[in-house]
Amino acid sequence: MYDDVYRLKRETFKVDSNTVRITEYHYDNVGNRELKTLIEGNNRYDTMYAYDETDRLLSESTTTTVLADAVAGPDDIWLAAHPRRTGYYAFIAFCGLALAAAMVS
Repeated sequence: MYDDVYRLKRETFKVDSNTVRITEYHYDNVGNRELKTLIEGNNRYDTMYAYDETDRLLSESTTTTVLADAVAGPDDIWLAAHPRRTGYYAFIAFCGLALAAAMVS
């Protein structure tokens, strides 16, 4: 998925029959990538980027968070805790592939 100025915002990739890799990208006001979040299995990797005053990349750092186990709900709806937000994400899955995610309380 791309934003209005054609920057990549989200990628979804089926790694194997049980694992989906979801990558989201966030940008600052001038188009520099600020944050890349990758979720694969029960692991979340946040890579943060720092730039100088002329928008040259100075550094990147990655943190890893182990997410709570996903809990199967009815009709292939899975709930997984998101550590930076209140509530849960609901993943609607078809044949094990996450098709959509929405915040639920």
